[in-house]
Amino acid sequence: SSTQPWANGIPSTTCKSNGAVVVKAESLQEATQYTLTAYSTALPNERSASTSIFIIQTLDTRPSAAPTMLSATPSLFSASFSWTAIPQIDVNGVFNHYAIAYQRTDSPSPTTTSTQHTSITIRSLTFGTHYWLSVAVVASGGIGPNSTINFTTTQDDPPQPTVQFLN
Repeated sequence: SSTQPWANGIPSTTCKSNGAVVVKAESLQEATQYTLTAYSTALPNERSASTSIFIIQTLDTRPSAAPTMLSATPSLFSASFSWTAIPQIDVNGVFNHYAIAYQRTDSPSPTTTSTQHTSITIRSLTFGTHYWLSVAVVASGGIGPNSTINFTTTQDDPPQPTVQFLN
């Protein structure tokens, strides 16, 4: 195996394995497309390039921005949330979904869920209770930074059952 720079200065390692030449490119930039071209060196002092063998795409980076304008509309036993999607350029790959985590402030661990929309309603909450909720973009390169909001479900008394007497 030997290490040598590619024509554009990217270091690579070349080795022969079972009659095949294996090239491992190193220090590639994330979310960048590269074209692999082979050169024949069968004859001394001659190099002829092949047509492009294939195009490779390095892995995407994780999203670089958090959703913005996160707002909450709490009620007795639920809360609705909405946010603004991040610009496509900040997704840094293919959008998958939004990761949602929420938790009572006195609880040891969060509850998680996901959505592909820019809004969600969380149900079965406890009235008059403090919570936090965070939302982050999940894309092909991973999970991005989150936006977090604190909220309290309304403190009104829960609705009382209606009793109706029949004569």
